[in-house]
Amino acid sequence: MKPNMKLVGDAPPRSPEREQLAAAQERHGAATMQLVRIRAAHERAADTVYEAKDAVDKAIATLDEAKAGEGSYLAAAALGEADAALSPVKTAAAAVEQANDQLGTARHMRDALEAEIKSAERELMWAKSKLDDAVNDAVRADPATAQLFAEFSKVERRFMSLRQAMGVVGTSRLPQGCEFWDCQHSWPELPGAPVWQAAIEALRTDADAPLPS
Repeated sequence: MKPNMKLVGDAPPRSPEREQLAAAQERHGAATMQLVRIRAAHERAADTVYEAKDAVDKAIATLDEAKAGEGSYLAAAALGEADAALSPVKTAAAAVEQANDQLGTARHMRDALEAEIKSAERELMWAKSKLDDAVNDAVRADPATAQLFAEFSKVERRFMSLRQAMGVVGTSRLPQGCEFWDCQHSWPELPGAPVWQAAIEALRTDADAPLPS
């Protein structure tokens, strides 16, 4: 097959605006996933802090018990019934220090992730703004939008012509039941707006989504 030969059923080439939209979607998706990952890591880090606090409290309680029984230990050590090098107080104090170190590390990690969350939220906000702009640019550049405006202008011109004609005829000359022709009507939901709303919303996740034509 010759290079650049277009196959039947291939999607049409993207416009520059659609390419920019695809890039904005990729950035927005990446920013969203990054924020999800960081928030999940922060939640785990917060749980680790609570667990580390509990470990510190338990270590302190063990140290208090060791201090309360230190007299018995010293007496046993003096009688040769306990190893003088294995002081329960020193062991418990070392455990408290280690638990506090682990708590400090856990807090630093949690705080660091909080800063990362703020940075990721800013990136997501910026990515959303860029995505909004890219959607607007893609709609603006699409031939379907120009076609919509041309059709609207045509129908509006026809409407204004009829309205002027109705003004010339005047309400007093209209058949019975037509007296309120110039009043505001409460129209039911018409099909045009929902179709375009759905199409523009689809553009936020699909750079190749077509607009109504």
